[in-house]
Amino acid sequence: MDVNEVWEKTLSLIRQDINSAVGFNTYIKDIKPISLEGDVFKIAVSTAIIKNMVLLRYSKEIENTVERFISRPVTLKVILKSEEKTEEKITEKQQVPE
Repeated sequence: MDVNEVWEKTLSLIRQDINSAVGFNTYIKDIKPISLEGDVFKIAVSTAIIKNMVLLRYSKEIENTVERFISRPVTLKVILKSEEKTEEKITEKQQVPE
């Protein structure tokens, strides 16, 4: 199962669990899954406010729900969408040793 499939399944369960449609639509709906590498599930959000809210209110629920689908513990890493390209470049540089 790839990261997008995991995220779609996670979203469907979280949508049911979050009591507020406003909370889901404001903080969760537009999250972009980035990667699932080892025990780190990385997602990107659009603003620092959303990042903080996801970390404070929803990180454990996201981690627990992802764990249900992949059958292993994960740690959530939240980045800003504006940081996504920078992180990709760092990862590429780390993988280049030839």
